[in-house]
Amino acid sequence: MVTRYLNLISLAEAKKIICTAFSSRPERTTTVALSESVGRIVAEDLIVPFTVPPAPLAAMDGYAVASTWTHGASDQNPVTVPGAIRVNTGNVMPEGTDALIMVEDTWEIGDGIIQVRSAVRPGQHVRPAGEDVTLGQIVFPAGHCIRPADTGALATYACTSVPVRDVSIGLIPTGSELIPPGTHPEPGQVVESNMEMTRAFLKTLGVTPVMYPITPDSPEAIREVVLDAIQNNDMVIISAGSSAGTRDFTSRVIQECGEVLFHGVSMKPGKPVICGNIFKKPVIGMPGYPLSAVVILEELIAPLFAVWGFFVPKRQKIEVFLAQRLVSDGGIDEFVYLSAGKINGKYIAVPLSRGAGVQMAALSADLWLHIPPEIEGYAEGTVVTAASLFKEPTLDATILVAGVHDPIIGVADSMMRGRGRIIRFRNTGEVSGLLALASNACHLAAVRYDPTSGSVGDIFRRWLPGIPVKTVPVADIVYGIAGNAVYSIQDISLVRFIFPLQGSPQEALLYRLMKEAGTDGDTRLENSIRGDEIAILSALKNGSADAGFCSEYNARSAGLSFSPIGNLRYDLIYRTEMEQEQALSDCISIITSDAWKKRVQDTPGYFVSDQSEVYHNKRKKIESDSPSRTGYREP
Repeated sequence: MVTRYLNLISLAEAKKIICTAFSSRPERTTTVALSESVGRIVAEDLIVPFTVPPAPLAAMDGYAVASTWTHGASDQNPVTVPGAIRVNTGNVMPEGTDALIMVEDTWEIGDGIIQVRSAVRPGQHVRPAGEDVTLGQIVFPAGHCIRPADTGALATYACTSVPVRDVSIGLIPTGSELIPPGTHPEPGQVVESNMEMTRAFLKTLGVTPVMYPITPDSPEAIREVVLDAIQNNDMVIISAGSSAGTRDFTSRVIQECGEVLFHGVSMKPGKPVICGNIFKKPVIGMPGYPLSAVVILEELIAPLFAVWGFFVPKRQKIEVFLAQRLVSDGGIDEFVYLSAGKINGKYIAVPLSRGAGVQMAALSADLWLHIPPEIEGYAEGTVVTAASLFKEPTLDATILVAGVHDPIIGVADSMMRGRGRIIRFRNTGEVSGLLALASNACHLAAVRYDPTSGSVGDIFRRWLPGIPVKTVPVADIVYGIAGNAVYSIQDISLVRFIFPLQGSPQEALLYRLMKEAGTDGDTRLENSIRGDEIAILSALKNGSADAGFCSEYNARSAGLSFSPIGNLRYDLIYRTEMEQEQALSDCISIITSDAWKKRVQDTPGYFVSDQSEVYHNKRKKIESDSPSRTGYREP
């Protein structure tokens, strides 16, 4: 007796079986030319081999000066600068200079001698070395999907090829009636098209399809090509032969060579689909009808590639009014193509032919409608939600972070990619990041503060009044004195020192440490040359300053000497009302995991923070059950 299906199961169960049985991604990678990398998934962190720009550049036309030459300049007290050097936009800043004065802000009083009436700060009108990227920086973490715009950046960073994740899929068309594409079919012949479509579909996922010749309806011939394909590929897809006709041998061959996990799924089209396991690799048997193959690729094979870390776009959902009644058998998952248009301000959809072999339905379709098993159809005029067949960006997996950027975020992004999540960071500064969080314009706000000062409570009370939030301590950042020689905090008054920007957490930390060390903190901070960390590092590299205050990570990345003296806490803050969102939950679970702690410990200039959560709710006092760590890690 012929058994039509071995074990008819639901679509949900079929997905679970496939994704569970083959959950481990094949450890196959390949290297592709940069021009061929779009849509591929980066296999390992891409590291910048040099700094861009490699030296400070003039951001506009003007005079290059050392900022210290202009100290004290004002309208009442103009300063004469004899060593100013005229430069044009894009020129390398001359050695010993760290700022640029626009031509219109100067008065030339002699050959090469100018006069200025306002002081300039380090880095003013200068593109610092490393403004774009610095040597050793992760440009794209493993798991990133290369976009067209990414190729330009990679070319700038001297990348001509990209290591990418890969899966090799053997495609086997079977059927004695099949002929190759481009051949005019005679009666009884059919042009092979399923594998051509399958190959194109798989390429959009960034994997490698390997086409095998058309195999006739012979169990011996099918067995031979299947064994060859499964030994040389990570997956095999067989077209046709999955039903129970007299020439349908796919199930039999899979059973003889391995194991049939299921044969038959309660869906339409695509019911006769087979999933087998040969040598611990998936073997999928698809019906020969074109629309059946489409459903199987979309609903069974694509989810497995998503589990393997490949980019599977989610289709945009659109609400439409059905122009006519749509009947379904009930008890099965059914997929129907729709064509649609906008009439009187409404999207109106018309169901297309539901025959599994009618390819024109796919060519005419705008939408893809899933009718779940519990629905037996829809009446005319029913509003249904369908998926667009046009490529749309997927944003559900994105975590938006605003605030103060720190290199450790790149590590978090790399780890998030393993969960199918993406971090998008806006470097807005602490206050703007908190305001974005308050207005629900981001998932997380990133802040730095002195963990011994209790200033995080002041932050909440001032910028997030009455908003229940929690913090996730990311890491403690080691700060200290950087320079071309080793300096201590007692040396600050003896050298040309660049201080952090006024009002910054770095300034607050340095002020406290200077007071504790008994140095002249008030005077030095009020009458100092200041800059952000990029400006500080630039001044130290070009010799216009002797020392400055910055993080260990940045100092060592710039090749400078470093003396650690304290640390700042780096936290991510989120609204408690959002903590059940899956993407945010995934992010928090990563940053509180043991794997995260190890990555932090292995990153120079950081150590693991006390990860007791800090709560803020309706202006209540900020409290933590565990004391903050105040020490720094020795280099």
